[in-house]
Amino acid sequence: SEARLKKYFDRCDDITRRYRDEREDVPTSSTAFRYTSKYRFNILWSNQQTMLPMLYSRMPRPVIERRFKDDDRVGRISSEILEKTTTTMIDLNGFDGVMKNCTFEFSLYGQGVSWVRYVPTIEDNPTVGPDGQPMPQQVIKFEQAVADFVTYKDFFYSDSRTWEEVSWVARRVYMTRKDLVERFGEIGETVKLDHKQGTGDSKLDAESRYNKATVYEIWCKPENMVYGIAKDNPDEVLDQREPPLKFDGFFPCPKPAFGTFSTNKIEPVPDFIQYQDQAIELDDVTCRLSNIVRSIKVTGLYDGAFTAFSELLTEGTDNQLFPVNNNWNEFAKQGGLQGALAMLPIDSSIQALTTLYQSREATKQTIYEITGISDIIRGSSNPNETATAQQIKGKFGSMRLQDKQAEVQRFARDNIRLIAEVIAETFQPETLMKMSGTKLPTRQEVQMQFQQQMQQFQMQMQQYQQVAMQAQQSGQQPPPPPQQPEQPDVVTIDDVMELLRDDPMRNFRIDIETDSTIAIDYEEEKNSRIEFLSNIGPFLQQMVPLAQQMPQLSGVIGEILMFGVRGFKAGRSLEVSFEDALKELRQQQAQPQEPQPDPEIEMKKKQIEGQLQLQKQKQDGELQLKQQQVQGDLAIKQEQTRGNLRLDRREMTLSDALAGETIN
Repeated sequence: SEARLKKYFDRCDDITRRYRDEREDVPTSSTAFRYTSKYRFNILWSNQQTMLPMLYSRMPRPVIERRFKDDDRVGRISSEILEKTTTTMIDLNGFDGVMKNCTFEFSLYGQGVSWVRYVPTIEDNPTVGPDGQPMPQQVIKFEQAVADFVTYKDFFYSDSRTWEEVSWVARRVYMTRKDLVERFGEIGETVKLDHKQGTGDSKLDAESRYNKATVYEIWCKPENMVYGIAKDNPDEVLDQREPPLKFDGFFPCPKPAFGTFSTNKIEPVPDFIQYQDQAIELDDVTCRLSNIVRSIKVTGLYDGAFTAFSELLTEGTDNQLFPVNNNWNEFAKQGGLQGALAMLPIDSSIQALTTLYQSREATKQTIYEITGISDIIRGSSNPNETATAQQIKGKFGSMRLQDKQAEVQRFARDNIRLIAEVIAETFQPETLMKMSGTKLPTRQEVQMQFQQQMQQFQMQMQQYQQVAMQAQQSGQQPPPPPQQPEQPDVVTIDDVMELLRDDPMRNFRIDIETDSTIAIDYEEEKNSRIEFLSNIGPFLQQMVPLAQQMPQLSGVIGEILMFGVRGFKAGRSLEVSFEDALKELRQQQAQPQEPQPDPEIEMKKKQIEGQLQLQKQKQDGELQLKQQQVQGDLAIKQEQTRGNLRLDRREMTLSDALAGETIN
């Protein structure tokens, strides 16, 4: 792969020197950009500085939401957690710098590459075993999903026609001895440190502790394996294992941001190659212009007999006369000043200079036509042109750049998708909730809470049964029974993790996109919000009274409202609020509503209740009196019965005594 891409690497090296304007101090291996003089017009640097802000001006923000925007609470909460976590992760790990580097190489070399990896922070947390002895245990303290920038010289791939046919990708990294041992174990001690620090300064000692080893990390798709190979020892594999991360496309890198390439091979072509001849011509013209400008000067010859001529063109000669020391008549016969002085002609040089300036402008315009950078995008315009003509030029220039802008946005989206995939499939639930600021219960906690509610309900039912029996015995109306708690319909962190861990279902229900990577048009954003409010406001004014008059249409009106809200980009942040309001309205309509009471009926009802209350009090008094009479009669009868029993006992005692005396 290195041999196949050598031509591309050499081209990029030459372009780098041209962009950095490196000349005699840095030798070049190519004759394509040989400098004709020390005067140059660095059109490459100018075009690059113009293109970069139009391709990438701000870091993209993840936009993760339900794919079909339906009523899916688990999908909505999962999307919010994943979006917040991904946003936090790219903010913490310098994703903006990675995108800037990738966009720079994409614009200059025609290729931008990144590499996503999972970085856990593991700490020792020893525990005590059953035998009382300490047991080593490691816990994950923190987790990161990091995107690394990979320069064009450190990225390799199989010889393929299109990216879909690529069977393996690899990146070259430089590792210290410590990194080798931590990554590969004992075999890392035997790897030679063949890469010198920095750019390979020969002054460093071959055994310097700053040296590093060149290691290739290769992801092979057909074999489903990841290999680690050292450049100095290619026959011995440092590491061989299955992929530590399961990506949808297998590779840990998105499809690179490619510039110009054909369908018969992937090797990109830098844009500068397309106009390098015009750039050399521009340098030649600039060189000639500089030489002519240097040659144009006010100089000439004069007769040495007239020494005053040497002072005529010097500074400080205004309003000053110089004498002619020789015979004035002789000076006049020789033609005076014109005869004694001959100036260097510059008319031809000025004409050539004008022609060269026109030629340089024509060459620049040719380059702008090749690159698609119109005069409107560059910030210049012709005051004699109409506004329509300028708009057409600006639109044409932007159309030429739309493909490049779309490629940068696609590349940013694919990177964020890989980062979100690592987060969804690898991060622990605690990490997700901490980074997103979301608190969700577990299923076990919800079940335990429901069981506690059921136990309280059973205790309340027992108390209610006792109170109801007492009320029945006393003839009173028993209180209403307690309501049985329903199974809670709560989204738990287990539901969220099941959706995020399930790769097919996550792709079916959640869509991961990004906003624009170019500068925001705040006026357009403001207009979109005004448009949203101007359309939703009148709709609510018309539909709310209709829903009150015809409650059966409230569901249809709600669906129409959500259909409109989801169509506005500005309404995305308010979608959840609208959905919650509609759900609350539906729940209120589902509950039976008591009819409004008639005032006359209510007064009659109160009168009847008052009369019934008096009758009940009267009946209660009569009943209480009868109960007292019955209780008095029972007491008298009980007292008579007890008296009779005492008499009977005395008679029996007397009879027993008489019978004993008779026997004696």
